[in-house]
Amino acid sequence: MLPASGRKGWGSMKPKSVRLSIFLIKKDWALDKVLDKKHSLDSYSVRVGGSSIGDLHVKRSGQKVPHWAVLFQGSTVPQLPNIPSQSAAAVWLIRVQKRLFAITFGYGRALLVPGCSEEDFGLKVTLNCVDTERVRSVDRVKLDAIAQHSQIQASREASIGDFGLDVEQDLLRAVTGKPLKSQLGLRLTGKDSLHVHANVDLNEITDLLARYLAEYSKRTYRERFPWVDQIHELQDPTKIEQLEKEIVQRLRTQDLEHLWLTIPEPIDWSRVSGFKYGRSRNAKLHEDIHFTSYLEEYGKTDEIAIETLKYASVLAISEDDGNVLYHWPLFRCIYAEIKSGGHTYLLNNGK
Repeated sequence: MLPASGRKGWGSMKPKSVRLSIFLIKKDWALDKVLDKKHSLDSYSVRVGGSSIGDLHVKRSGQKVPHWAVLFQGSTVPQLPNIPSQSAAAVWLIRVQKRLFAITFGYGRALLVPGCSEEDFGLKVTLNCVDTERVRSVDRVKLDAIAQHSQIQASREASIGDFGLDVEQDLLRAVTGKPLKSQLGLRLTGKDSLHVHANVDLNEITDLLARYLAEYSKRTYRERFPWVDQIHELQDPTKIEQLEKEIVQRLRTQDLEHLWLTIPEPIDWSRVSGFKYGRSRNAKLHEDIHFTSYLEEYGKTDEIAIETLKYASVLAISEDDGNVLYHWPLFRCIYAEIKSGGHTYLLNNGK
């Protein structure tokens, strides 16, 4: 919630440090399509000095009994009282230079429609901004028979070359480091979204987002990290369509050789109770994601289309309160290996 008028808060007293999770919405997504309609949200216009800087959308949070409390029911003296837990979620939508940004708080990421944001926004901004000698961690995917996600964290700030990346097989998914310019933040973590620790006030937010947008459009990272694009993303729309049809045909016939469902990013497994295919309250909770369970739940395999895979969702459910911790379009969770025309193509993270 925004601070009340006259109180010390973001708008009147500069905080020591603020953590922001920033998403850049894709150009073809309209403002009214970005937020998931399944949630009841209260909207607040954010104003500084009489000017509007977007709207804050807050989920009405209900209270739930923590999952662990069930274990002790009827076995404590005195009887264990109700111990409600509460979670907050909010999304701040701001338009800067004709582009729409979403800044999320708490569980706010789960309020966005999967697939609405640019997948490489945070990573490109960070690669363009970070000091190559002051990197703290990297996330990588090793493209092999099994896609292996790993995070390498240094005990101190180090050179990117100290992380032992295999430029022939490793796909860089996220980087954390200190930016070269202090006005860009104290620390940046870039993957799909951009996570920023910065000394910033409300009236400085639009200027900060404009700087990140400018950094996103640059390609200077190719000079500083020339190996990042060593593994090329396929751009030929005809070939992409052909490969997507191959995947759909395999699923229709349930030929799952070299075709897997995987979690597309490192997650905190200790916080996850399971996964669901879709947001239905009746959706079954699965220990992990597999095409066998997805196809069984979907049922009509002969009707699967590429649109089915791109618009379906995979949700990771919180062990603590049943909220959505992570969510992805199902297509981003597909890891596939296809041989065609003498070449081997890998589908990873939707690309």
